[in-house]
Amino acid sequence: MRVASLLVLLLAANSRAACVGPRTFSEARAQWKQDEWIDTRPAMALHNWTAHVPGDLVPPDNVTFGIVVYGIKSIDTVNQVATIDMFFRTLWTDPRIGFTPKSEGGCFSNPWQPEGELGYDGTPEGTIWTPGVAVMNEDVVEQVLYSAWWVYPSGFVWWAKKVQLKVKCNFDFARLPYDSQTCPIRLIGWRDVAHDITFSFQSVPGGSVQGRTEGMSMEWNITSITEQLANPSDSGFIWGGEGLQWNVNLERIPQYYETYNLLPTNMLVFTIYTSFFISRYAVPARIAMIMISLLGLINLSGGIRQDLPRTDQGCWLLSFITMAQWFVMYAGLEYATANLLTRAEVRIKTALQKQDKREKEKMSGGGALKRHSTTKTAMEVMQANDMEHDDSAVVAEASVAVDVVSDGKRVDVVSDGKRRARADEEARDEFSRLGRLMVWLGSEEKPFPRDEHLDIFSRFFFVPAWAICVGVMYAQLAEV
Repeated sequence: MRVASLLVLLLAANSRAACVGPRTFSEARAQWKQDEWIDTRPAMALHNWTAHVPGDLVPPDNVTFGIVVYGIKSIDTVNQVATIDMFFRTLWTDPRIGFTPKSEGGCFSNPWQPEGELGYDGTPEGTIWTPGVAVMNEDVVEQVLYSAWWVYPSGFVWWAKKVQLKVKCNFDFARLPYDSQTCPIRLIGWRDVAHDITFSFQSVPGGSVQGRTEGMSMEWNITSITEQLANPSDSGFIWGGEGLQWNVNLERIPQYYETYNLLPTNMLVFTIYTSFFISRYAVPARIAMIMISLLGLINLSGGIRQDLPRTDQGCWLLSFITMAQWFVMYAGLEYATANLLTRAEVRIKTALQKQDKREKEKMSGGGALKRHSTTKTAMEVMQANDMEHDDSAVVAEASVAVDVVSDGKRVDVVSDGKRRARADEEARDEFSRLGRLMVWLGSEEKPFPRDEHLDIFSRFFFVPAWAICVGVMYAQLAEV
């Protein structure tokens, strides 16, 4: 039995001695670090420099990049920064770190991996060569949630990390809240450029966009991700770094704005419309409705502007609210004009009453005054508004008259002429210029236009005008 045990141990020792390559993960990493060219890209390190011809370039290494986007965490529209949760994959081959699999006489065996690969947590940076690339439109350093990398027997490296990436975007709010935006992820070679590595896209099974996960933004949907070659000038380097670009296409979900912005705007406009049915003499009620509606629209507009950058760029939603503000201003101007017409009509009635009173006085004093002027109508009084009536004209008229005695009393014709002239002047002033226009357009009994005419006109004009303006606004969405 002892002899058999010794034979088994000898056979096991011989098998371990006969195998090739590292036996453990740590042993493999220790062997890689012994390579003095470990920080140099594979094609450069494996190049036959003794036979190198000056001027010939070492061929670049092939590196493949791929992304899987899980969702938009948030979007800062003021600073135009999108926070994206995604997997970032980098794939390349470095024959220096390859090893012989167990099936071919290697020492390392990993039955839990389908191809016997080596798997490590963390990042390969600092352990093996990694391509020098960066996201050029990154706002802050990416937050790595977790990272892992695998090395296959052939030296093929698969590096995957889940990151929270904040990238700068160039938003256009012309169609807000029915807008679509594009956020680029621009990967540029900042150390290894076109003659060092070739960039290529990885074909991701199932697509680059996954379904919305927990904690993602409820305001935005990712519609698609398109790929294109990045502009070398975007690297900012003199020689121009090659790279790749993924365009994350976003679509805003407009229900929030329709419920909390567009619907209140329409309700405030309808409130203003109802003010045309309130008595024109209820000054506090109509003024309060106008001011509250206007302040409400200003508040809605201010809330939207807080989420937008300070720019003169047009915004459909703000234009819609501004249009509503103009309708509220119309209601205010309409009421101010109606109130002015009301006061003008009162002055007309007062002037006509004074005119009637003066004419009655003239008629009752006919026996006392044998000489008097003919009765003037209100229209004649207004037409004489621009005539000069000074005391000298009255005195000249009275100078040809004689004193008249009535009931044993002497009547001073000069004083009576001044009094009549002053009364005519006051009657003309009571009409005001607006009153004269109203009487000129209508008649003395029914001047035109009157305050009730404006309210009646607004009741029939306001709703069709608002419907037409809203239709034009929505038609603009198809043009932008």
